[in-house]
Amino acid sequence: KNFASSVFSMSPGRARTDVPMDPPLSVLLSRRTKLYLLDLADYVHTRPFSTTFYIYLMFAAVKFLVYSGMRSLGFPNGKYIHDVAASCTGIMHSTIACVLSYEALRFRGWSWVWRDSLDLTSANTPLGTLTILYSLGYIIFDSVYIARYLPDDFLVQLHHLGSMVFMASNLLLRKGDSLCLLCVFFGEITNSTQNCWLIAKYSHQAGYVTDEVPYRALGTATFLALFLVRALYAPYFLIWRFYKGLFPPPNPVPIAVRIFWVWMPGAMVIGTLLFLQGMAHETYLF
Repeated sequence: KNFASSVFSMSPGRARTDVPMDPPLSVLLSRRTKLYLLDLADYVHTRPFSTTFYIYLMFAAVKFLVYSGMRSLGFPNGKYIHDVAASCTGIMHSTIACVLSYEALRFRGWSWVWRDSLDLTSANTPLGTLTILYSLGYIIFDSVYIARYLPDDFLVQLHHLGSMVFMASNLLLRKGDSLCLLCVFFGEITNSTQNCWLIAKYSHQAGYVTDEVPYRALGTATFLALFLVRALYAPYFLIWRFYKGLFPPPNPVPIAVRIFWVWMPGAMVIGTLLFLQGMAHETYLF
């Protein structure tokens, strides 16, 4: 069957008997949308390669549409509109990724007040796999963009490489999607604000916005969001909890993989601190 026609011909919740009338998800989505997501996850989680490829094409198409829209508005062709189009695509990804990862975590019973009952090495769920594939497709797309337009941004490329290995290990082992979902959620929850700041930054640098107030205000908001989520919350609620959940024996996941999984949020904290140091200097926060 054709992938697109199969997905869009689905009848939401048509075959699901495992979802109660009030599924333990969030109030972000309607019941009909939740059931459609679960049906979609059931369909795509056994097709990781084709799903990732189609998601990559989707983000490439979104960037092209934003780029074409800016060209039709009279913006000259150049790096500025490519950067803005990529940031708009990043806003789309981070928004949807946060909703998907939050829904998948809530489906497992997770809440903001961490519960030790969350099994970090249990088998991947279809909804968790869909969320990982969605973010993997975007990271591949963004890596291609960074390699072409920002080849000197080594920190971002290293982050993307580590993220791809992290997601691939979850998919290959078919275990630990909760770990990946937590990193996606807390990694992406600040990215919409960050991409808005980047758009303001590019517009200021290109001379389209001469007033520095939007650039500075969004820079301050981004700095605080990154500091609170990635530098304060992440060390305990991700690194320490990952360690507690992964290292009590016995454990079906190889120890080298577990060490890498615990290292990933630590690398995120280190990378964030390095980014914040440069950002504080660039936006004159300090």
